[in-house]
Amino acid sequence: MNTTVAAKLLGSLATLILATIAALLVPAGPASAHGPCLNCLEPSAGPPGTLVQVAPEGVLAVWNPRPNMLALGVPGSSKECDIACARAKPMYHYDEPVVVLAEERPRAPLSFTVPDAPLGRYLVVIYNGSESGHHYTWDFFTVEPTPILPKTVREAGTGWGWVGVAVVGSGAIFGAGYLIGRRRRVSRLPVN
Repeated sequence: MNTTVAAKLLGSLATLILATIAALLVPAGPASAHGPCLNCLEPSAGPPGTLVQVAPEGVLAVWNPRPNMLALGVPGSSKECDIACARAKPMYHYDEPVVVLAEERPRAPLSFTVPDAPLGRYLVVIYNGSESGHHYTWDFFTVEPTPILPKTVREAGTGWGWVGVAVVGSGAIFGAGYLIGRRRRVSRLPVN
């Protein structure tokens, strides 16, 4: 083999190795084009009313979109599962409305409050404004039950209930008996 060809191959191999190392060391952006954006919602689960921050800046966030709204690719579809198959997946809640959660022009950090929705895993589509406004990514938010908070001391009372009534009542009876007995003793004292 010619030394010039060998040097070119070695240089190409070195370039390939450096490019691979760089790709492994440099963290990926928050969202790939038209693909899922994992960890774009913070938090990613909670009850209705939860305030959620969206990681990539965007122009629009949509809760529970329909597959026919997503022209550039339907979440859930793959080589094994076409659009019709994806439509049957539980991420699409056809009995719940589509909700525009946040809208900003120009592109800015987005946040939204989780709408009042039944428990489940919901798709949130985030449009970033590129590609004439058609580029989007998505993540999931899981609606969880509202936690049952313990009653405050004021709501629960002090816990004394009938015991408190008995203590106060006994004190009143004892005090009245003491005053009556004292009055009798005072009236029996000799007068000079």
